[in-house]
Amino acid sequence: MKQEMYRCHSMASPNLHVGSIKISSACCLLGILWMYRLECVSYIIHGFGIVWYLLGAFTLGLSVLVYLRGEAKFTSVHAIALLFCVSIVTSSIISGTQAVVWVDELFDILMLAVVMDIGLRCGGLGFLKAGCYISRFFITANTISALVFPNAMFHDVTGAPTIFLLGADNSLIVRYMLAILFEYMYLLQIKEANTLPITSLINILLFSIFRDIATGKVISIILIMLFVAARYVRGFSLTPSFAVLVNVVFFLVVVVGQSAMGWADPIFQMLGRDSDFTHRAYLWGFSLDLISQNPILGIGCFSADTFNHYIMSMTTSGLFNTGNPHNTYLTIMLSGGIVAFVLFSAALLLACIEANKAERSLPGTVLAIFLLVFMLHAQIEGRDTAYILMISVCIFMLSVRTDFSKSARLRRCPTNRTMGVRSCLSQ
Repeated sequence: MKQEMYRCHSMASPNLHVGSIKISSACCLLGILWMYRLECVSYIIHGFGIVWYLLGAFTLGLSVLVYLRGEAKFTSVHAIALLFCVSIVTSSIISGTQAVVWVDELFDILMLAVVMDIGLRCGGLGFLKAGCYISRFFITANTISALVFPNAMFHDVTGAPTIFLLGADNSLIVRYMLAILFEYMYLLQIKEANTLPITSLINILLFSIFRDIATGKVISIILIMLFVAARYVRGFSLTPSFAVLVNVVFFLVVVVGQSAMGWADPIFQMLGRDSDFTHRAYLWGFSLDLISQNPILGIGCFSADTFNHYIMSMTTSGLFNTGNPHNTYLTIMLSGGIVAFVLFSAALLLACIEANKAERSLPGTVLAIFLLVFMLHAQIEGRDTAYILMISVCIFMLSVRTDFSKSARLRRCPTNRTMGVRSCLSQ
């Protein structure tokens, strides 16, 4: 009989059920459905977006019960993530930002972090299986929608033909990446060997190539290379600390330093782009200037129109419809200033500290790989805060709970599989 990857504990009382459905299970299932919500419906039925908010609010309400009952544990990294949310909301209120803007940001951050945390703690293999199959279905359907409607299903608010089944094309790459994470982690638990998440990888490649999304192509190549290394290179290991270090160097040298990338022109030309990251370098410069004017608390969470208004007041370059700085770390500093960025960094630091205490294993390397690629994607896209915090919570929780240690696996599991591919990561 196959063991579940994780087991849910409640020292005070039995797990809370509604009928025959455990609340933590309902929370996980609804959360996965929320992650892959059909945003195109809002373009058919005006105001339908409120349904997704209600679904998210209901799911978060269930998650509160799960934590209160002790089925999942509130930790220091949760506290920091919550303080981060408080900081950007405070900045937004002080700046007079409309509530709908910062509420949207809160839902993304809280839903991803909470659902993944409860899912891994309480749902285990069942959660990964549900995430794998649900995400496979929806990203495949989205890819088909791009093939059936080559000129897009709908135009976005700027008039650009970008909307498909799950939403705007460029912003969907992170959801394809999340699907790859679900599939890979699930396959690691049910296969005798390290099996690559072929279905999700094919989907992200097809969608990125068909829509000519350079970030999707680059992320796909990096993921495939790292997955192959994890499978075939003996002793290959990647740590969250290394993932963060790579991104710190990239941010300081390329984004802040605005270094010339002429040496990489052949690579960019293959992707149909240029070495200023499709004019992103100009946006980064404008954003740094704006951050310097509001360094402590920033300007609060901002809509695309608000950011475009700031850019129009600062430049005549014509980059007026970008919607955000196209760098998540600049977006954080712009939304919440130094305060928010320090809290965001603290969540990453805690995850790295706990992971460094643990013995290296394949599941640990896989999460480090995803931290690396989500952070790299965030270097050139501006709305990935929730995904990085989500991975940080996952790394912290699994590191603390299992220590990824050989001794823990031998002690807690009847059988010990090499690299923890099928080991019981949590008891």
